[in-house]
Amino acid sequence: MAVCVATTPASWFSLLLLAACYSLCSCMCVHADGKNVKSLFVFGDSYADTGNRDPLDESLNIFWKKPYGSTWPGHPTGRASNGRVFTDFFAAHIGVKTPPAYRVVQDEVKMHPKLRHLRSSIAGGVNFAYAGSGIFPTFGPKIPTISAQIDQFRAILRERSVCISDSSTALLVVAGNDYTIYGLSPKNESLANFTGRVVSGIIDSLKALHKLGFNKLAVTNLEPFGCFPAATAPSNYRICNETSTQESRLHNKLLASRIRGLKPILPKADITILDLDRAFSHALQGYFKHSRYQWKSCCQQKENGQCGAVDAKGNALYSVCPDPNEAFFWDTVHPTDSGWNSVAKILFS
Repeated sequence: MAVCVATTPASWFSLLLLAACYSLCSCMCVHADGKNVKSLFVFGDSYADTGNRDPLDESLNIFWKKPYGSTWPGHPTGRASNGRVFTDFFAAHIGVKTPPAYRVVQDEVKMHPKLRHLRSSIAGGVNFAYAGSGIFPTFGPKIPTISAQIDQFRAILRERSVCISDSSTALLVVAGNDYTIYGLSPKNESLANFTGRVVSGIIDSLKALHKLGFNKLAVTNLEPFGCFPAATAPSNYRICNETSTQESRLHNKLLASRIRGLKPILPKADITILDLDRAFSHALQGYFKHSRYQWKSCCQQKENGQCGAVDAKGNALYSVCPDPNEAFFWDTVHPTDSGWNSVAKILFS
């Protein structure tokens, strides 16, 4: 059954919105043949972000610069890859188009405030994921937390008609920014205690999304931290750092346990754990055996630079490998389009 929420009437136009709510829901959520329209709503970080960072903000727009997007579609799109990211592959797997970024939807609303245009923009879902996000505040006040992204979704529910049906899916991608901040901060609490708080935040997010109407929920566990290029560099990109990998697997073990505990509490919820740990591990073994780059990133930063950065004269502070399709990692933490394709094949086969 579809859930329809509209603004509280405050004007004649709001009254019209409320009166039209039920008919609009049928337009947005149901095909002419009576089947529910599939929709995908995404929350998370750079593994899922398809362009929510402001391309004009120099403090945030690194993913809007070359060579990001160089393989697909041939120019930067705000994705942290040379091509597609996890959201694109997950959307294809469930049979929907990649939903528009929340930033794009907001811009369209400002330009075309008519309900008809808005309805077509968000009928298939919205992507709220924001590169750098975490359960807790991470890299500055401009980066919304996961709970802030869910608040953005609530705002859409309050401000305009949106349908959540049995064919709607919420995807939650939490790839580890909280642990990056933990690693850079003074250790005022144990890793085990911090992990418990991060996982509790994920569980609270799943509960909140279910309460908002989602019965289909998918959440990622953590990829093996010890296999990132920075961790494998001391071994010439040949051996994963087992200590770092065990840290991510502590998170995964606790997450699986806590999600099992949700079943009696949320009996209608269908929660799927997307096992990035297994998928990354298997995919990386394939690249180790068959790729000349093994686990080295394709876009290599030069001294005092990073992938996408240039100096005052416009000279690149990075170098790009000849064939990104042969590399699993694009930059220090993000897979290439080819890498994500390999992960998706393992996850969804």
